[in-house]
Amino acid sequence: MNQAEESKLSKPHACSMHSISSTRPYKSYAQINTDFNHQRLLESRGPNSLVSLPSFRFESIPDGLPPSNEDSTQDSPSLCEASKKSCLVPFRDLVTRLNNNSNFPSISCIVSDAAMSFTQQVSQELSVPNVGLWTSSACSLLAFTQYPKLVEQGYSPLKDESYLDTIIDWIPGMKGIRLKNLPSMIRARVDDPNYIIIKFVMEEIMDKIPKFSALILNTFDTLDVGMYATTSLDGTRQLLQLYITFTPGRVFILCRGPVMDDSTILPYEFLAETKERGLLSGWCPQEQVLRHASIGGFLGHCGWNSTFESISFGVPMLCWPFFADQQTNCWFSCNCWGVGIEIDSDVKREVIEEVVRELMIGEKGKEMKENALKWKNLAEKAITSPTGSSYMNFDKLVREVLLPKASSFLPLD
Repeated sequence: MNQAEESKLSKPHACSMHSISSTRPYKSYAQINTDFNHQRLLESRGPNSLVSLPSFRFESIPDGLPPSNEDSTQDSPSLCEASKKSCLVPFRDLVTRLNNNSNFPSISCIVSDAAMSFTQQVSQELSVPNVGLWTSSACSLLAFTQYPKLVEQGYSPLKDESYLDTIIDWIPGMKGIRLKNLPSMIRARVDDPNYIIIKFVMEEIMDKIPKFSALILNTFDTLDVGMYATTSLDGTRQLLQLYITFTPGRVFILCRGPVMDDSTILPYEFLAETKERGLLSGWCPQEQVLRHASIGGFLGHCGWNSTFESISFGVPMLCWPFFADQQTNCWFSCNCWGVGIEIDSDVKREVIEEVVRELMIGEKGKEMKENALKWKNLAEKAITSPTGSSYMNFDKLVREVLLPKASSFLPLD
């Protein structure tokens, strides 16, 4: 890949795909998004930002949602239903068109989000490997495998709030975990929109994961050693209060992300009072921020990407989980990895002040920083050392799953 291509691909949305593709000697790659997300990238980066390169193409397919849905990324139940019903045919048509283009080599493998199991049918038709990418944590994957037993034992759907503190004692590697610490949609009642999501997870993901040629998990062995040692997937069918607590000399960065309505817009007084010691942004290069030596802590909802980045860069966390796998990631961060302090959903000003002080100057905060640095070193070893678990697993994935088939598609030099 030449320098011009390298420059164009050094954008946040392309980094993960580029990180994989640039390490291996294939001749061409295509990254396929939905039309909605493809258009968002164009609007964000400019009309020429996704111009296809000699060795890297950007393509898109419809997601099945009506154009009137202004922000489909916020409507998970509808997105689940639409992808299940509408994505197979356009994906197959796109793959056929790419294969019929004589300017590009035939498709030799498919790497897809594990939630996009419709890709399995196309890979079977082409007789090419299909590798699933589980974008959440390994611990959440294990938690989802327990859903049938939770239903059988009467813990799902949730009868009432009193059950949330029930200890679920049969899950390997999760000793002491409570029902409230498992992914939130596991508890969903039939009349809850989240019930659509858990049905989708079980029918379109969990039941079909064993059919992938391999499954990629964004973790490293020592982080989840308890689960790897005891289980197998084979056959597994108010933030405004925060700034008040920062003492002079401490600076914070606040990224609020996309907003749905005016209720989440911060008042002018907040901006005025914090302008000398804080930065408010709708987006930031989180990876660059977390790797900065001046960062003392990170407040987040415990989505897996943010959690794993914090662990990888040695940054302790204040954990404020909201939904999905965030509760499970929070529990592991606080109880197993020793890098987090949980903030209760009923947020109080004094509690926020207490946990921020503990993180920044308290004894527990010091211990968390030590643990975070330990995990950082282990993460670096896993990916950079030739004997590291991630290094060897990735090499094994390429050699044993992808290369045997791909080699027959590569032209002779």
